[in-house]
Amino acid sequence: MYKHVSKVLAALLVAGALSIAADARAELLMYEPFDYSGTDLDGKKGTSESGLETTNGWDDNATQPASAWGAAGTVTLSDDDTSLSHFDLLGPVGDRINDAGTGYATRGLSGFSVNVGSDSTYYMSALIKGEAMVQFSSGASGYVRTGFGISDSKFRVGIYSGNDAASATYSGGTYSSTKTYFLVAKLVAVKLYDIGNPLGDDHWYLKVYDSTMSIDRSEPGSFDLTYTNISDVDQTYLALGLFDSVAGQVDEIRVGETWADVTLIPEPSTFVLMAMALLGLLVWRWRK
Repeated sequence: MYKHVSKVLAALLVAGALSIAADARAELLMYEPFDYSGTDLDGKKGTSESGLETTNGWDDNATQPASAWGAAGTVTLSDDDTSLSHFDLLGPVGDRINDAGTGYATRGLSGFSVNVGSDSTYYMSALIKGEAMVQFSSGASGYVRTGFGISDSKFRVGIYSGNDAASATYSGGTYSSTKTYFLVAKLVAVKLYDIGNPLGDDHWYLKVYDSTMSIDRSEPGSFDLTYTNISDVDQTYLALGLFDSVAGQVDEIRVGETWADVTLIPEPSTFVLMAMALLGLLVWRWRK
């Protein structure tokens, strides 16, 4: 009897773990957890990331385009097996970008591109502490046409430096350099001269969550920032921008086609299932 009960409870725990694993395998176009060893990002490539080219890895010696956020320089990894995190997200893996000053690095996308020249929608997310910008460009040294993050103590989203929406405030308060933020950006691209599309121009949106805020399980009806402009560039590179004398940390960059792809919040029923099974095992062992 006891042996049968223990098997059932163990099966429930396994089912919960498999459910969480299924959530983690959302249909991502790109994922970068910075799961590398060493402190220099240059040349890094591994097996934990996806949607990124695997021949050359990261390059922090590329010529920085004038439109990019950040300043030229090497980009530093934490090399301490510690990730940025948010209580409402599935557990991150690997290390994180942890840079104390200027830095700019690029890496080619693989299997997809962020094509602002077509009617398409992309969702992007990242954990950021301090000041850093996640960007997408037309080449290693090409035009930046999508970016989101934090600079000059403001949250930002838009095309490139100087052409964006920026604000120090969000629905949860005012920016603080000591907090870790989970940022979710949305890009609704409209094909150039597509007069039949009611949006007309391309739209960029940003939602900000600090470490005390629960992440919306479905796409919210409003965002903290909205920017509208026209761009017609196929973006084939991911880029990171960091700033002079300002510390910046970045982690868990995701790109997908839906809100759920890039937020990865396990269903409450999954945790209830696992908690009940674990409690049952503890009671069973105590009685035994």
